[in-house]
Amino acid sequence: MNCYDSALVGVGLLGASVYTSFVPDEELHKLRNILSGEDIDAYKRINNERFSLYFQGLTIGFIIVVLVNFLYGENISNPYHKTTLFLLIILGFSLFYYLLSPKSDYMLNHINSEKENKAWLDVYLTMKNRYLWGFVFGALASIPLSNSLCYM
Repeated sequence: MNCYDSALVGVGLLGASVYTSFVPDEELHKLRNILSGEDIDAYKRINNERFSLYFQGLTIGFIIVVLVNFLYGENISNPYHKTTLFLLIILGFSLFYYLLSPKSDYMLNHINSEKENKAWLDVYLTMKNRYLWGFVFGALASIPLSNSLCYM
């Protein structure tokens, strides 16, 4: 994989992760205010499980990067290319680990009314759109960086 490709995807995934992490509290409070006590507990439990899966993926991705660096690190002389490639490996592995891991419960199992359904759909769409736009903005930001740093 060349420097431009790893930068485009690696920085794109970084942008997606960062932008998704900073969701305004108002979005999540709308859902919490509508849910009942048991449903709030389920939401917290599901949220913690999802965070744990993502963090496990990051940890395993980091271990993979250490192994790749040990085995092939000297073959990549450009530090920007190495950094973006390692971002791609860590964040890409974490994303696939999260998507492919079995989940013990889903929020839809705890939605009981049309109002709760609408609030959950709003949160879901917000998170999906923030991830997509974060990826696009990150990938776009990588273009001028790559034009100046991939030739080092």
